[in-house]
Amino acid sequence: MRKAVGFFLLFMTVSLLLSAVEPVRIADATPAGDSAVSSLALQLSLEKPGKYDISIERLSAEKALAKFNSGRADLVLIREVKLPEGQRNGILHPYAVGAAVFYVNPANPLDDVTPEHLIQLLSGPAPDWARVTGEKTRLYRLGLRRNAVGYGLPERMLKVKPGEFDKDMFRVGSNAELQLLTAGSAEALGAGIFSAVMPDTVKTLKINGVAPLLKTVKDGSYPFCERYILLVPAAPSPAVVAFVELMHGADFRRYLEESGRLSLLP
Repeated sequence: MRKAVGFFLLFMTVSLLLSAVEPVRIADATPAGDSAVSSLALQLSLEKPGKYDISIERLSAEKALAKFNSGRADLVLIREVKLPEGQRNGILHPYAVGAAVFYVNPANPLDDVTPEHLIQLLSGPAPDWARVTGEKTRLYRLGLRRNAVGYGLPERMLKVKPGEFDKDMFRVGSNAELQLLTAGSAEALGAGIFSAVMPDTVKTLKINGVAPLLKTVKDGSYPFCERYILLVPAAPSPAVVAFVELMHGADFRRYLEESGRLSLLP
C-alpha cells in the first residue's frame, strides 16, 4: 500500500513539473512603461489562460539591467540611450522606434530648423516667429497633453527638462488633434510625434536638413528618433523564445502603432 501511495505521489509530482508553465519575467525600463508589450501580455493571458506566465515589472534602467545580469529577469525593455557601454550580457534586438516631429502649416515658409531654433521658438516669454524667420507674427505653440501618446518625447529629444515648454503652449489629447489645429493656422507650431501616414494639410520641418520620413526614422538618420531595445538572454528558455516570436507578429505591430511607434523587428 505504501509503495502504491509513493508511486502515486511521485507520478503527481512529475506530472506537475511537466505541466508547469515557464515564467517570462520582463523588466520594463522604458520612460512610461511599454504599453505595446503590456497589451500583448494581456492578450495572451486572455486568449490562452494557463499557457503563459508573464510578469512585467517597471524599473529604472540600472535596476532592470542588474536583475537581468543576475538572472532574475528574462527580458529587458529599455531605451537605447540608457544602455551602458559595459553591458555585455545578452543579445540586443532593436524592436521599436518613435520620433518627435514638428509640424507647421504648409503656408509657413520655414522648412529646415536646428534644435536650437526649436528651443528658441518653444520656450521664452514672448512667442513669435521673429527670432528664427524674422517675421514678427504671433506664434501659436501646440503640444501633447500629459497621458497623450507621445507626451514628453519632443522635450526628451531637445534635451530640455519636463515642463520647459509649458508657458503659452496649448496642449491637446492626441497627435491627430495637434495636426488638425496646426493645419488651421499659418502661425502654429506643433510639437508632436511621427506617424506613418501624414495628412497633406500639415508640413513637417526638417531637422538639420533631414526630413522625418519612414526610411529616415527607421534607419535612425532623422535626428529626433528614440529607439527601444529588447535585451534577450544568450540561451533563452522556450517560453521566452515563444514570447519574442509573438513580438514579430501583426498584433504586436498594431499595439506599437497605437503607442506612436514603428516596429523594427523583421
